[in-house]
Amino acid sequence: MRTRRTPAPHTSRPRATRLRGLVAALLAAPLALGTLAATALPAAAEPWGGQVAYDSPVVVGKDLPILITCPDDEMLPSVGAIWEITGGRHGEAVFARSNDGTKNYSATVVFDAVGDQELMVTCELAEGGSIQFPTYVDVEPAPLVVEDTTTAIRFFPAAVEPRNPISVEAKVVGTAGIAQGGSVQFSLRGQAVGSPVPLQSNGYAVTDIPNPGPGSWAVTATYSGTELYKSSTETKNVWVKTTSIVTAAIPDRVRAPQTTLHAAVVQAPDFPAPTGTITFRYSEGAILGKVQLVNSTAVLQLPDLAPGVYEDVIAIYSGDENYGDGGSAYRDMIVDPPIPTTPVKNASAVTVGVPLAITGTQVPVTVKVEPGMHETSMGATSVATPSGTVAITLGKGGPRQKVTLVDGTASVVFDGVAPGTYEVEASYAGDQYFEVGYGYAPTTVTAPVVTPPVVTPPAAPAPDLSGSTSTLPVGGTITLVARDFLPGETVSFYLHSDPIFLGTAFADANGVATLVVAIPAGAPAGEHHVRATGATSLRTAEIPVTVTAAPVVTAPIVTVPVAVPVVTPVAAAPVAAAVPAVAAPLASTGAELGSTVLLVSVLLGSGALLLAGRRRFASLAG
Repeated sequence: MRTRRTPAPHTSRPRATRLRGLVAALLAAPLALGTLAATALPAAAEPWGGQVAYDSPVVVGKDLPILITCPDDEMLPSVGAIWEITGGRHGEAVFARSNDGTKNYSATVVFDAVGDQELMVTCELAEGGSIQFPTYVDVEPAPLVVEDTTTAIRFFPAAVEPRNPISVEAKVVGTAGIAQGGSVQFSLRGQAVGSPVPLQSNGYAVTDIPNPGPGSWAVTATYSGTELYKSSTETKNVWVKTTSIVTAAIPDRVRAPQTTLHAAVVQAPDFPAPTGTITFRYSEGAILGKVQLVNSTAVLQLPDLAPGVYEDVIAIYSGDENYGDGGSAYRDMIVDPPIPTTPVKNASAVTVGVPLAITGTQVPVTVKVEPGMHETSMGATSVATPSGTVAITLGKGGPRQKVTLVDGTASVVFDGVAPGTYEVEASYAGDQYFEVGYGYAPTTVTAPVVTPPVVTPPAAPAPDLSGSTSTLPVGGTITLVARDFLPGETVSFYLHSDPIFLGTAFADANGVATLVVAIPAGAPAGEHHVRATGATSLRTAEIPVTVTAAPVVTAPIVTVPVAVPVVTPVAAAPVAAAVPAVAAPLASTGAELGSTVLLVSVLLGSGALLLAGRRRFASLAG
């Protein structure tokens, strides 16, 4: 333990003066002897000085535990101690223990500067007195703290491509954070590469080492250290890839569709077999295909490659962890069109199924194309059911429907077919295995014998039926107009008494259905009526008609009255003979051409006779 003692009091302090007065008072004789005692005090009673002890080196900025010893007896009773150092730091010491005639106080002080520094201690006494004494301390500078460091190496990329340098970085970190200052020396297999690289402020040193060739190489980074950081080092292996040698078998000329390309990557000595992919490209990077290497070889099949010229075909290797990427030499390739092969098709057998006789207005048709065999360049081969389409026609020039075969069969229904005999034709278009084929079958369609239902028409509105004429010959045309039926419903027209189906018509938005029809040839002459019946509303309306056996056209006979007196008649102008008009055959539209010709002929004849009579009477009167 280091102890510093001051044998004499510090007489420059006011507290020392007060202390001497206190000691004089305690040692004084009775009051009568006060003057003598006061005169003798300085020579008889010098105060006892304290001391400061510490047992560790005094370092600037570091805590220093001290022990203060103050006098403590009847003459100088101690009650505490305080301390103060250069720079203004001060504090109160804590009582530690009592010894014979002394008291010890402990405290911790910190010096802010190096060199000889003053530590002033004050022992406080009872009755307000104190003893103050300085202690001079030699403060040493703080020792330097050198941190341990760690150096870590990283390569980027982890595997070096052929001909590329080894890019390496070293990061240096101390115990308290990133190291500052110093440099890093890089070595390759123990041989220094280039000059030391200064450490950056972020703790990194980066450099490129020239490519030493394929294989594994040990790279070492050694940090030099500084006054505050210790040196450190790390060694790490880096893998340098070998150069890949790519060969490709690209034909100069090939015939579609059998186009096959081959490529291979040569395995280097002491290296494993290359893996990865081969991409075949042509004409500035267009891709033909990409395949995986198998046993260092890639095979690309191109069955759908279009014929043409493919310039600059190349096989490009992707590389792996041991081999760098690479490519083969460029080569032009011509793909010729495939040799055409036209198979000999089997003849198709088309069967038309239709009822021989049909009563009604619908004709169902089923067409079946039979399967068979066909000849190819490879010989006879069994084939599946024929496919494709069938065109079905009802009679020559009649309605036509095109249907796709399903399991070799097609079905259609012709609706609204008029009575008559028809030949149903089926035309098969063929497919890749079967030739075109034809089939036909006859059918006879008769109108249905329909007994009109007895219906009770609704009370209102009452339907109405009118005709363009009430008397007409067999084969003559009549226009029937039915009113006050439901809009859109089907209105059926029948000729009674023996019901003869005349046809149907759809009522328009106003409930009007119009039918132009010729009286069938089998209708008997006589008095009849036409009835119109709504299929939805069940409303009916009818009109009477007279059917004659045949149209008879005669010139009208005109009787001219004779005026009195009688005179010699003047020859009348010749009257044009009325030519009987024969009704021309009518289209299904119902145009009344025959009736119109007859009416015009009668009118012309009557007009000619009247004109002749007027001239005759005019002549007689004159």
